[in-house]
Amino acid sequence: MRFRLSIPALLLIFYLPAAVQAQTLTNGQILADIGASSLIGSDLWDGAGERIILQAELPSPLKARLVSRLINSGRQISIDEGDGERIRMEWTTSNRLERIDGNTARRKLEGSVSVYLISGDQTVLGTEVIPFNYEDSVDAADAESLAGNWTAERFRLVEMEKRPGLWRRIAEPAVVIVATGVTVFLLYNVRSQ
Repeated sequence: MRFRLSIPALLLIFYLPAAVQAQTLTNGQILADIGASSLIGSDLWDGAGERIILQAELPSPLKARLVSRLINSGRQISIDEGDGERIRMEWTTSNRLERIDGNTARRKLEGSVSVYLISGDQTVLGTEVIPFNYEDSVDAADAESLAGNWTAERFRLVEMEKRPGLWRRIAEPAVVIVATGVTVFLLYNVRSQ
């Protein structure tokens, strides 16, 4: 009996790791999702009218992601233009990236989403600051590419140095100590003869 793999199975084996890796969300996508869920859970969202004008300073693909999440709540949403109540969103973040081991890094997104409800005559009707904390593990080789050009999605602290292995931590100092001890012993023995 011969073992055979079909061509689609071979393609799946070779491209599956790349497909799994491609599913990792960028920092901006995560922040847009957090912004949408924070806004929908906010008291200001409940107090706003049926038609809302959204003001959020973020790149277009992320704004589209945010708006698509908000449209699912059943409200009419305009972006940046029109008359009526406005909801303004601002992100304040402190993002960190730190290596766990040789292949894995820990991504921590922390901060807050500030939400402002503004009337048509530019009067602030209410504010809310919603803190968030997100943490996951990502592939260390591609971890820094998860941050884009938007200020809120950049990493503030990146600790990606490889930690020293067993050789550097224990064996290398032991070899130096033993070699120094042998050298001192030999020099003392040669001199005393």
